[in-house]
This record gives sequence, structure tokens and C-alpha cells, in this order.
Amino acid sequence: MQKNLVEQLMNNRLLRTKEEIGLFESSIESLMDLGEESLISDLCSGFDDSTEHNEAMFGLVHAIESLDIVYGQENALRKLAGSLPALFPHAKGWAVILNKRILNHDPSLIKYAEVVKDLDPDKKELITSLVREIKEEPSRKFETAGATFLTQM
Repeated sequence: MQKNLVEQLMNNRLLRTKEEIGLFESSIESLMDLGEESLISDLCSGFDDSTEHNEAMFGLVHAIESLDIVYGQENALRKLAGSLPALFPHAKGWAVILNKRILNHDPSLIKYAEVVKDLDPDKKELITSLVREIKEEPSRKFETAGATFLTQM
């Protein structure tokens, strides 16, 4: 059942038609109802930068963010950080969005830095590189939060 739902999520992640959007959204809902240990990595498999319907994709972002309540903030951030490498290269834009949302919330930022510090070196480097990139964006909106995160690495 879970494997079929993940396949359905992945097969419809481009969100090109109303049918794909409906199947994508029902996959998210059904996976959330199952509440399996692999839920965050399963949900991350639904991201794709080539999607044609960003609003529906943000449903996936919100679903992942809501799992702080289910797993606790630290656990949810650990599961997310461990799942982020699977978003490269096809969903780097969504990885950036997820990280910006974390950087924009001070309590999550602090806990995320603690979690990332303990990751294996490859995952840690991928995330710190991503945060460096976000920090250096021309808008400088995340300059302070990015610096805070990076100083803890």
C-alpha cells in the first residue's frame, strides 16, 4: 500500500492535469494517514522543479512541516535533512524553499543546525552549501539566518 502511494505521488508530481493534481494530493493525504516512519522521505520523493502547479506542490511542503507535531521538531528536522540529498538535482528549487522556511523560523533554525552538524559529511556539506547559496542571494533576506546557521557548523 505505502509503496503504491509513493509511486503514485512520484508519477503525478509534474502536476500537468487536474487528474494528476488530484492523485498527487490524495497520495499526500493517504501517506499522512499511514504515518509510517519513512513518511518524510516518502513525501520528499514527490518534489520536482518541473512541476506545472506550484500551489499543489506547496501542499507537500505544508504536509512535511506539519510533521513537527507527529515526530517532534528535532526528529522531523533530522528526517528532512537526511532526505534532502534525494531532491538533487531534479528538485533543488524545492530543497531551497524548504531550507528558507527553516531559516525563517528561529527555533527551527537553531535545532536544524544541531541536526545538520551530526549528519554524515556528504549530507552535511550538501546542506551547508545550499545554505551558503541562500545566504548569498542578492536580496540578502537570509544573510543573518544563514550566517547563524553556518557559524554553528
